[in-house]
Amino acid sequence: MSPRPNPLATLPASVVAEIAAFCNNYAEGYGFALFHVENNRWNCAYLSDRATFFLGGKDADVTPPLLGTLTALLAANENDPHPYFFLPVEPRRIEVRGEFLRSNDAPGSASRLYQVLMREPNASQTRLREERDRLDRALTATGEAVWDWDLETGAAFVSPRWGQMLGKPAGNPDIDALYSPENWLESVHPDDRDSVADAYAAFIVGQTIDYDIEFRIRHNTGGFRWIRSQASALRRDDNTAWRVTGAHSDITDRKALENAQEALLHQQSRIAETLQRVLLPLPGGKKYPFIEVALHYEPASDEAMVGGDFCDAFPVSDREVALVVGDMMGKGLSAAVGTAELKFSLRTLLRQYRDPAIALRLLNQLLWETYTGERGQNPPLVPLSVAIANSHTQQLSVAVAGAEPPMILRLDAETNATSTEEIKVGGLMIGTLPNEDYEKQTVAMSATDCFLMTTDGLTEVRDAWTGAFLGTKGVARLTHHALSSRRPLEDITGALVRSVHNFGGGKAAMRDDVSLILARWRDGK
Repeated sequence: MSPRPNPLATLPASVVAEIAAFCNNYAEGYGFALFHVENNRWNCAYLSDRATFFLGGKDADVTPPLLGTLTALLAANENDPHPYFFLPVEPRRIEVRGEFLRSNDAPGSASRLYQVLMREPNASQTRLREERDRLDRALTATGEAVWDWDLETGAAFVSPRWGQMLGKPAGNPDIDALYSPENWLESVHPDDRDSVADAYAAFIVGQTIDYDIEFRIRHNTGGFRWIRSQASALRRDDNTAWRVTGAHSDITDRKALENAQEALLHQQSRIAETLQRVLLPLPGGKKYPFIEVALHYEPASDEAMVGGDFCDAFPVSDREVALVVGDMMGKGLSAAVGTAELKFSLRTLLRQYRDPAIALRLLNQLLWETYTGERGQNPPLVPLSVAIANSHTQQLSVAVAGAEPPMILRLDAETNATSTEEIKVGGLMIGTLPNEDYEKQTVAMSATDCFLMTTDGLTEVRDAWTGAFLGTKGVARLTHHALSSRRPLEDITGALVRSVHNFGGGKAAMRDDVSLILARWRDGK
């Protein structure tokens, strides 16, 4: 084989300068090759001595054994503007990179020159490259894209997975623009751009140490994908970042699921609110000829209107009215549905038996049979207080299932002295045990007395100064004070709740929903 002519001697000075710059940009120890590409045919025009050595050649006059392999790999990677690969020269590793001469011919022309650099990395460089390849494969498996920006030199790297996330092939000029910290924000959704820019700037200057943001970025199809971006930084003494490394995760599917769940929760909330409006007491109290009844419901300050507390009053005979206060555990649609089931089941039982203890026992059995037998789960726990006021006997029959004790607030008509009688009858919350029995206590109530039932949302309010619970005694004290004005009970309940707000330092003191009933005989009845 005759020696190959040196094509550099025939090239314009500008092309030779470009080749020299290409070589000088890399460390010593590289081999150089120049290929002539014409009509998709690749021919080696020049090989340096080191390049000949890397390709297995020992004589400059003999074609190196691996030249054909190199030529085939270069032709296969022709469309990659900056190919980077290793020649299979076991046990050695020959690193190859190259590019077309931009000053030689315009892209797509029939005849072009292609320059190649080769080197044999040392052991540490080889291990570093292998670790980087291994990390890139691992991150690709997790679906994450790695990025690294050196803010001092402007050098940036984004793994090929980033282009895949945006629906564009690696090496695409549009993707290359995203490698730049100055350009990538242009692809962020306009509604997210300012917040992302502010978060990134605060992270770079050291105002924030954590960088974990979510935003939308344009996809090649024209839509947007949701991305979660996390990063860590190397910082100077003044805490500003000089190098940032992070990962992008495509969270579009997660966001779609969250939006669907939010829509479902909103729909359930609307259904629950509609259902609970049926369960809540109407303004103005209950109108009965022989007894005055006021019902009050107030949701906790930090909760939605939809809770499990409820209060109810309804006639069970011409002379009797049932009074009920309960607290279905939980919030939302399930609590509203459970409250409705419990309320109307209890109404049926009280109208049939007109005995609060029997009604609670049967209600408890019914819930256990319904939940364990039909639904395969334990019933909810429900504190309940039930009373039946009989105008003929001027007595109250009371049963309690793990709830706050009802109270009779007594007033001596002759001395105006006040006292409180708590009705303490035993019984576990509904849903605790399947065969629980309940006690009934019958107490007399005079025309000057008032009957009070409430949930623990009222008694568990804490003093704004000491943190002590209001308790049943505190509720009784505030109620006695409100009753001293002899106003209608509907006004009394409002005054009582306002006094509780003041005790706790404002409405925010209500940490749980409140259901409240006040009742007293009408004059002359």
